[in-house]
Amino acid sequence: MKLLSTPRQPFVGLALMAGMGIILAEFFPLSSSALVATALIIVLCAVALLCWPRLIATYVTVGAGFFLLHSLRTSNTDGQQLAAELSKTGDNRHARSGKSAGGVIQNSAMN
Repeated sequence: MKLLSTPRQPFVGLALMAGMGIILAEFFPLSSSALVATALIIVLCAVALLCWPRLIATYVTVGAGFFLLHSLRTSNTDGQQLAAELSKTGDNRHARSGKSAGGVIQNSAMN
């Protein structure tokens, strides 16, 4: 007799952990040195999982991997560099904020 009549869905847990890693990366940004340390720890965990596979450790490693990927993707972006450059004024009396709207027709970096 089958205990569960529904089909197995092994990637649901992985997808949930990936989503959780991305959400945590949004709320807890890390510095560059912490990202390097996180990457090293994830690599060591992945190597250990190849030798001794465990379900919970796999889920944690997947979540941490997506945390790292999202953190690397959203740190030191072009927009953040532009904002930092625009905010560098010698005299705060000339600092202004602005608002713009529009769309990108062609991104030359993609060609």
